[in-house]
Order: sequence, then C-alpha cells, then structure tokens
Amino acid sequence: MRDLLRILYRGMIRLYPASFRSEFGEEMLWIFDEEVRQGNVAELFFDAARSIVFRRLRPPSEQLATSGFYVEIESALPAQRVAQGLLAILYFGAGLALATVPAIVWILK
Repeated sequence: MRDLLRILYRGMIRLYPASFRSEFGEEMLWIFDEEVRQGNVAELFFDAARSIVFRRLRPPSEQLATSGFYVEIESALPAQRVAQGLLAILYFGAGLALATVPAIVWILK
C-alpha cells in the first residue's frame, strides 16, 4: 500500500513544471515518506493536487505581449493545461481513496 501511494505521489510530482520539479522534487518525496510514517497522507495529496492545478492553470508571464498600455491576454486555456489539471484531480482522488479506504473498512467492522 505504501509503495502504491508513493508511486501515485511521484506521478503527481511529474505534473509540476520541470524547473520546480528539479528544485523541489526530491525534497517533496522525502517529506512524503515522513508523512506516510505518521499517517498524514490524505492532506499531502490534497495539497499537492491543489498546488499542481494552480501552477498549471496560471498563465506564465512570458506569454503576455505588451505594447504601450495595451496588454494582450490569452483568453482560452490551453488544452494541455486543462488535461494536466484533470489528471491531477484524478491522482488526488485515487490517493485519497487509497488513504481512506482502510480507515472506512475499520470503522464499518
């Protein structure tokens, strides 16, 4: 179970931009391993999913074309960002389900 959660979390880390992943990826996995030992996995999955969605849906500043006082802002979200946001939500749901099913089964017994 622990290995499956780690694989899911590592997959979530791969959804972060490459620059962020290279700087913080290993540290995030270390924190994940520490949290698994303490049993606080659901909160970590939720935080990662929220962070990924916000990072992917926020348009980078390099995409803005400025000319005088006029600023052109891209109005449509790129399909890749929307797909990555949905994938992050699916990862979050799977991780949350895997983290809470044993507790629910224990409560129902």
